Amino acid sequence: MNFIDKQPYIGSKGITIRLNYGESLAGAIKKEIHFKKPDGTIITKTADIYNNNYLEYTVSESSFFDIQGKWRVWIYIENDLPGFTGDCGANEFMVKEVGT
Repeated sequence: MNFIDKQPYIGSKGITIRLNYGESLAGAIKKEIHFKKPDGTIITKTADIYNNNYLEYTVSESSFFDIQGKWRVWIYIENDLPGFTGDCGANEFMVKEVGT
């Protein structure tokens, strides 16, 4: 899990998700990380640029990870210059129940 700094459990907060876009995000006007919960619900969070070509989001609310199981996470960007706009890449991770 090189894109997430520690194992998430239901109720966890302070976990940082960092996704590599692979090139500079300097021209991005919309920078988001999208999450898909095991029940199919999609959550969109505004992300920060980290080290020029990564997007980063730190979970700050304990209600964010509320379902155990396999979650998907990916980048969504929009550029103000000609180039790629849309979803890219996807990673999966498990959210566990405390004590497992």
